Amino acid sequence: MPIDSTLLGLGALLLFLILRVLTRRDWLAAGLIVAILLVNQVGQEGEPPWLIVPVGLILFGTYVGLLLRFGVLSAIAGVYTLNLLLACPHATDPGSWTASATLVVVPLLLLLAMAAFRTAVAGGPGWRYVASDTPSSRPT
Repeated sequence: MPIDSTLLGLGALLLFLILRVLTRRDWLAAGLIVAILLVNQVGQEGEPPWLIVPVGLILFGTYVGLLLRFGVLSAIAGVYTLNLLLACPHATDPGSWTASATLVVVPLLLLLAMAAFRTAVAGGPGWRYVASDTPSSRPT
């Protein structure tokens, strides 16, 4: 699971850099990455393409946007979180025998999200930046 996330993140970044050199446009290279990932997904799925294409465009478009805006580490963490949420069977009843994965994965991801938020705001009062009335990106 972590290896898949790392390979997809670094592979997508390398593919973006190669396509950026060939096309000389960021947005065109990003669109080509989305198209390549979408064609790969449509070829692997047994579902009809009219169902896979819109979902794939949203999924891969946000992934490429995450990769380009926030970097490769965020893209790797996003794929790793997605794999954690989709790979483990989750149960809504904590007393069920299948709920063991839910009791570990969900609190772990919540703890990871809180730690990432605290790190992102450098340990300061983060809600000031999130719920600010000023539209400026500069801290006051």
